[in-house]
Amino acid sequence: MCGFAGFVDFAGTTAAPDEVLSAMARALAHRGPDDQRTTFDAATRTGLAFRRLSILDLSSAGAQPMRSADGRYEIVFNGEIYNHADLRARFGVGAFRGHSDTEAMLAAIAAVGMPAALAEFRGMFAFTLLDHSTRTLWLARDRFGVKPCRYALSGGHALADGGFTVPAGASLVFASELGAIRAHPEVSTTIDRRALHAYLTLGCVPAPMSIHREARTLAPGHLLRLDLTTREARIERWWSAATLAERGAREPFTGDDAQAIEAVDRAISESVRLRMVADVPVGAFLSGGVDSSVVLAAMQEHATQPVLAFTVGTDDADFDETPHAALVARHLGAEHVVLRATDADAARFAGSSLASAWDEPFADSSQLPTLLVAREAASRVKVVLSGDGGDEIFGGYYRYGHAPALAARLRRIPRALRPLIAALLRSVPRSAANAIGRAIPALPFDRAGDRAHKLSRVVRLDTLGAIHAALARVSDDATGLSQASARTPTRFPRPILRSTPSCA
Repeated sequence: MCGFAGFVDFAGTTAAPDEVLSAMARALAHRGPDDQRTTFDAATRTGLAFRRLSILDLSSAGAQPMRSADGRYEIVFNGEIYNHADLRARFGVGAFRGHSDTEAMLAAIAAVGMPAALAEFRGMFAFTLLDHSTRTLWLARDRFGVKPCRYALSGGHALADGGFTVPAGASLVFASELGAIRAHPEVSTTIDRRALHAYLTLGCVPAPMSIHREARTLAPGHLLRLDLTTREARIERWWSAATLAERGAREPFTGDDAQAIEAVDRAISESVRLRMVADVPVGAFLSGGVDSSVVLAAMQEHATQPVLAFTVGTDDADFDETPHAALVARHLGAEHVVLRATDADAARFAGSSLASAWDEPFADSSQLPTLLVAREAASRVKVVLSGDGGDEIFGGYYRYGHAPALAARLRRIPRALRPLIAALLRSVPRSAANAIGRAIPALPFDRAGDRAHKLSRVVRLDTLGAIHAALARVSDDATGLSQASARTPTRFPRPILRSTPSCA
């Protein structure tokens, strides 16, 4: 997994910068147990720290921070670039020191520069790049935000969502996780009530916000460019999913169903093959559902021996996935490892162990079984592939189908009638409607009240995007909850913050 951290100390006020860098690196030990290295450049007052999980080039030639061959660029990088062999062939000049993807990235950056090199990278990544020649610092994040990247200002200075100028007496602090940023002694830890409201509404804190007023999350497909001379930071989008979707709508696939199936199968197979390239064992998380089963099938296609597939099961038959997973593993010839999660496990991990795995509030109930199965997998392999992202790419959530259908129906309802319909839907007590739904099995909705109140929001909307966003919310109205928090202190002791569950 790996993790990076660092800071630019413009005022030169950071005492013992090497010790601060080491503390920030230690906060990321769970991301990279294999190695810890730091460096501090006195000329730019820039420090970089790295925790390594060795996957490609296990030797010291793959260690970070890493300098480019000409010494101009220095990088700390979390992720994996799957086309690194192609980058070497295209941009390599002279002999490489090792065979890591980090070194291939530096060769591409040296050849075409930043940000042009980002378009050449096929993979998941977040990194910090220091250009010693132009005195420029770059933060960059991959297209879909698979890898995290956070940044903050020291001295209690709040950050806006866009570009900014670092105050003369402040430092810019950055890291893979907020925990490493909090390890910097000059960064405040004030709760951002806007982020708290977003969490209560959506179940997570969305980028570019973070749970702290002083910190931000670099959004997927974005980069930050900091001029170390002027202290001006500019944030821009370097890749857009919407632009790609619009191009797809203009240039749709013209083949028949059989050709479409073949194209998807070929794309998944090649994608999985590239992700299996590693100098360490690679396994899989298997739920028995469509997405993880397809990934395991592609892995087994390219493997020379049975793939290790890990499943977490429960004693509750309604939620136990092991029977389906066992059938899939047996059919594909994988080696199946099953972990049973009990109520005692939940009680044991729901405290500090679970909370310490996250950076900020995160309401996904899958975080507990994921942590349990990940700990089991870590004893056997260093890398696992999963089916995460399949629902987003292939429209697996119900709202992807419901939103267009609702939009079409709403266009037939006069706008003047919509407030009345919304009021009627909200007039039914949520708890009563839910009870009726549970009591009458013939009804299609067991949470009729929740759905009716959610629909009351939707009927007022016009655009497909707004309707989809409303369907994705987990709470009708978090305003009262977040306003109630105003009666409590917003500055918490660091130990409490570190025990708060999060989704970074």
